[in-house]
Amino acid sequence: MSKTVWPMAKVAIIAMIGAFLLWISLIKPMLHKSDVATTSIPLVNGKTLDVTALRGKVVVLNFWSPDCPPCIQELPDLERLYQTYRAQGLVVVGIATPGSSRSRSLAAAAMAHVTYPLSVDQSGILTRAVGGIMVTPTQVIIDREGRVIDKYQGVVSGEEPMDEILRALQQK
Repeated sequence: MSKTVWPMAKVAIIAMIGAFLLWISLIKPMLHKSDVATTSIPLVNGKTLDVTALRGKVVVLNFWSPDCPPCIQELPDLERLYQTYRAQGLVVVGIATPGSSRSRSLAAAAMAHVTYPLSVDQSGILTRAVGGIMVTPTQVIIDREGRVIDKYQGVVSGEEPMDEILRALQQK
């Protein structure tokens, strides 16, 4: 190789390795398609929600934190979504992320008049089951077959997650 081509080849190889490492650390966890449908979710009311019992429903797992202003702001929107579409098979489950205070989570949910099931993921098992959560709020959308079809970072009132939720509800 000529003296000018070899340095360019080195740069290209380093760039490819860097891109691969970025994909492994950032993108791959977002695409993680774990079988969330086999996970039980302990609820703050002392009961357990068996996700396998939700087969045939569209499930939105809302990973949030009581210390996250956008998360608090979206709670009423999620409640409206739940009330509007639950007769069509939508279930929303609020999951406060590891490190969240149970009492602060309950207080925030009560102020927003949340009636959908709530959990506090103290152990981090639910967060790991969906490939990790990088930011809050994050919505994990599960179709009627129990497959993760989308993992959306941001407030649920955006067009992208709503379109995905509505498409999943239309699937019978």
